[in-house]
Amino acid sequence: MWRDRIESQPMFAVLRMANERADQGNYVARMEIGDTPGFKNIHVHNLIAKHAHSNFRYSPSQGEQVLRESVTLSQWPDKSPENIVIGPANFLITAALASCTGENDSILLPDPGFPTYRLAANFLGSMPSSFMKSQLHIKSVPPPEPIT
Repeated sequence: MWRDRIESQPMFAVLRMANERADQGNYVARMEIGDTPGFKNIHVHNLIAKHAHSNFRYSPSQGEQVLRESVTLSQWPDKSPENIVIGPANFLITAALASCTGENDSILLPDPGFPTYRLAANFLGSMPSSFMKSQLHIKSVPPPEPIT
């Protein structure tokens, strides 16, 4: 059953451990994984306050056009905003892995790496293995060209 494979985000366990160490007086270099207590993006708060009485709507399925255009211009100026999808990272990582792997497929993940990849692989029934980033001298094969 899919529901039996649902796990909590590993980054929250790491955040909990970091907070415990900080509470014990240890120095913790904060890179703010998980939820940052007391964090407020003042720009987002100001925009919400400014437009609180306007007509809100659902965001487009590919993400807000202005954001897609901005990401395109700053990251991939040779692409079109239609090539960009803005969405929740965890879902997109899971969907990407689901599109190219199957149950019991082996997946090689970097360690250290973003914990959602392992979480998604486990959820999909794949078998993730880790490699140390120091092993990157191994020659890699370029990914195939996308089908258009």
